[in-house]
Amino acid sequence: MEADDLTNDWVDSVIQSNRHINFVDRIARPELYPTLDKGNGVSATHLMSWSTMGKDQIPIVYPNVIFDPNTRKLKELTPDEAFQYAVVSGEYIPFATERAADTFSREYKRHWRNGKNPDYHGDAPPGLINKPGGSK
Repeated sequence: MEADDLTNDWVDSVIQSNRHINFVDRIARPELYPTLDKGNGVSATHLMSWSTMGKDQIPIVYPNVIFDPNTRKLKELTPDEAFQYAVVSGEYIPFATERAADTFSREYKRHWRNGKNPDYHGDAPPGLINKPGGSK
């Protein structure tokens, strides 16, 4: 499956293939993780971005909100910090094309809306999504 044929199944397949990555597990099992209070009744869980990495400019998707296992809290990073954290920690999903990375960074919440998570009821956790094309 590829982003050109975007369906809920494509989003779900990307999530299921990458559940070993913490931020993806947070998408798959949001009930096990906190949210980040942004004030004014708004909270965030990922603030997803995408960019390209390395000499080959591989498109990757990564969160600007990370989970600290020591404090069990979420922390928002600047775009540059988030990109560096993703590259160093492996907290990213590589994609074959920029279009696929862009699409996933905007559409990952389909997983919550399509009923693939039987423990989650509602539209989606009250998270936000950054505009794609985060920092390099």
